Formats: sequence, C-alpha cells, structure tokens
Amino acid sequence: CSSTTALRLRRPSAHVLGTASDVEKHLPLLHSLSKGAKRGTPGWVPQPPLNSTEIVDRKRSASWLEVTYPFASDTELRDHYQLADGSSLRAGMFLEELDAFSADCAFRHCDGTSQARPLTVVTAAHDGLALEPGTSLTMTSDLRLRGAVVNVGRSSMEVQTDVLRVDSDGSEEYTGSVFTIMVARDAENVHAASVHRLVGGDS
Repeated sequence: CSSTTALRLRRPSAHVLGTASDVEKHLPLLHSLSKGAKRGTPGWVPQPPLNSTEIVDRKRSASWLEVTYPFASDTELRDHYQLADGSSLRAGMFLEELDAFSADCAFRHCDGTSQARPLTVVTAAHDGLALEPGTSLTMTSDLRLRGAVVNVGRSSMEVQTDVLRVDSDGSEEYTGSVFTIMVARDAENVHAASVHRLVGGDS
C-alpha cells in the first residue's frame, strides 16, 4: 500500500447511525480506549458474517465506520480532552484514538472476528494528521471521525480517516485526513495473514 491523496469519504447509502450503546459492538478497539467514543454516535454499514477462510471481494463500504464525539453538549467530555487554554484538543490523546479507529476499520475489512480465521491487526505506518489550511482542532463543536479501507496489499490495508467538525445544524466542515497502514496477523501464530481484495465502488 502507499498513501495517496484521496477524495473525502462520504456516507454510503446503506449506512446506519446508532447510539452510544452500539459503539462497543462496531468499534471495539476504540471503545476500549476512548471515553469520547463511549459517549459518541457511531455509524456503520451492516455486513453479513463470513465464517470461512475464503478471500473474497469487498467494497470500501464493508469497512466504513464513523463516530461523532459530542464535545459541544458534554462539558465533562470537553474537560477530559482539552488543553489548559480551554479550547484546544489534546493532540497526543486524539492521535492515539485515531489509530484505534483506523484499526477498527481494518479489522472490519478483514473479518477479524471470524471464528474460521480469527485475525488481529497491527499498525505498520502512520502519517499523522494533515490539517486543512485555516482549520484547527477545537472543542467548540462536535468532532466526527469517518474512515474506510481505501487500498490493500496481500496482508496490508491502507485506512483513510477523515476528521470533521460538526456544527449544531449538522453541517460538516472537513478538517483533515490521516492515512494509516495496518497489517493483518493470524491471531494464533502472529504470521502475516491475507486480507480480502478491494473492488471498485464504495457503496
């Protein structure tokens, strides 16, 4: 895989928006790490379970995930994530959560929960967050992560994660993107594991 400038991710037509109670099921890695995600609103595309060792074709939407951190309405959550200036986001904490979110997208693409071929994913490369000129990560609005696998190799997956500010009327402002390379490993012997192919179309 190689990082390239990609189009901003959109919501697939088949997406579902849930409640905070759905985060653990659909974003288990982020849920275990993130206080914000536990209180957030997740989004995902339903996928049939694949309980076989077969490598299949998958569209981008198979790995699509989203979560919205309710900073605008949750004072306690803002206090947890903000710097001493009262408005800026603690970047180190947030980048750690971005990595876990990317792992959830990769885990979803390669059916890491399959009983026939249980897998895990590890971070191989992470390019950091490239912000759009004139934008910043502040606590005055809700913050949304939206991600999907956008490129694959034999055992590697490139995940694009877009970061968006969400206004009170629901409109989004694109802030920037992160590209992360994740590698699939067999959960039992930690050897590299093949991942599903990525085919055209994102819905």
